[in-house]
Amino acid sequence: YIFLWFINTKQPIYYQLSFDIPFFKSVILIVLLALKNRTIMAKEYMSMRNLRFQLHEVLNVEQLTKYERYAEHNKEMFDMMLDSAKQISDNLLFPIYTEMDEKKPEMVDGEVHVHPDMKKVMKDVGESGWIVAQEDFEHGGQQMPATVYSAANFIFHSANTSAASYFGL
Repeated sequence: YIFLWFINTKQPIYYQLSFDIPFFKSVILIVLLALKNRTIMAKEYMSMRNLRFQLHEVLNVEQLTKYERYAEHNKEMFDMMLDSAKQISDNLLFPIYTEMDEKKPEMVDGEVHVHPDMKKVMKDVGESGWIVAQEDFEHGGQQMPATVYSAANFIFHSANTSAASYFGL
């Protein structure tokens, strides 16, 4: 089966895979309209509810706090870290993702030119501690567990993978 999710109705529609020509014509039309108008855009780029469920209910990430390295953390701190990542993503990354996808970095006269908002993004991400989040406290890090950091990184990349890719450079 092919599963389609129409953003405007949020209704799942199932189609059996076959040589259904009208179906494929309609899919092609939707894609062409999206590319032409660039107006079809999801309002939510990821689900915090689902992410929290995965971390707390499936992975039981709180168990990491029994280890000395993560003893100063707790569930509320992990959630605050994720909320911080979501706030940065909502305010800085998601608003510019289409523009960054359309205007790629380029080299002009030996200089690399990136999106002008990347300066603010990198400054804010750095000041928020995300670049060294997994490092030890004594090195300016937060000793964030890799699982929680990966979840935050998922939020960043869901909002704007073009911008989030700079964080590790």
